[in-house]
Amino acid sequence: MEGLMDQAQRLAETDNEQERKKLIDGLRDLSYSIETPDDTMQRIMYMRWQFHDWPNYKCREILQNIISSMAPESVILLDEMILPDSGVHYQSTQTDLTMMASCASIERTKSMWADLLDSVGLKVEKALIYTPSIYETVMTVVRE
Repeated sequence: MEGLMDQAQRLAETDNEQERKKLIDGLRDLSYSIETPDDTMQRIMYMRWQFHDWPNYKCREILQNIISSMAPESVILLDEMILPDSGVHYQSTQTDLTMMASCASIERTKSMWADLLDSVGLKVEKALIYTPSIYETVMTVVRE
């Protein structure tokens, strides 16, 4: 039986529409507020560009709410930028400065993501960069 990580990886990599439909068959959108805990025990949770809007203390609150909805085998797919520690492309730098000025937040580096996730008992199991010029990445996040 194919694991969730393999399925998520194949979904991220495929351009074949029939394959995509097969991979997402049975998935459903269960939107909920990131501000409150949820007890629905989801296997896969996908969030795109949510955490760059918030400072670390708020991200920890959000992640703790997400953790409350995780079954033991659950994964979180975080679709965010992971910046290198130096030599960042100017487009990503502009986004980072915008986030800092408008939301008191930042685009995070790989080590900043690791520290944030570790602070709530999570870790990045895999990371797939899909837009290298601006470091857009899907992280597969699991419990430590």
